[in-house]
Amino acid sequence: MEEPENRFSFPLLLAAYQDCRKGKNDSASCQEFEFNREKELLTLSYRLQAHTYRPGRSRCFVVEKPKLREIFAAGFRDRVVHHLLFNYLNPIFEPKFVFHSFACRKGKGTLAAARALQKLLLKATPPTG
Repeated sequence: MEEPENRFSFPLLLAAYQDCRKGKNDSASCQEFEFNREKELLTLSYRLQAHTYRPGRSRCFVVEKPKLREIFAAGFRDRVVHHLLFNYLNPIFEPKFVFHSFACRKGKGTLAAARALQKLLLKATPPTG
């Protein structure tokens, strides 16, 4: 098992940042973070290693489609930490998930789940006629 300090290293945080910014380059929070990227990542690395990191406040808003729901969105800095944790934990947990677990997994999703269900239903109830 690697040392905790290595899990929060600058290169790992940089990779997490690059994952986090995919598709978000136009957002104000991404651009603000980008402006001081090295300082932000070094500060995050230090705080994570020192166990002084605390998540910031989430932004709350409501969406109406496809249904009415309340959303709490983490700030960009916290999303970088989310990606860091995902990049560390996913290789540990992914092999342990059952095949038919589809939520929030690469290469899985709603369409893959629907297709798998269709195959299972066809096996359980072969076509007649």
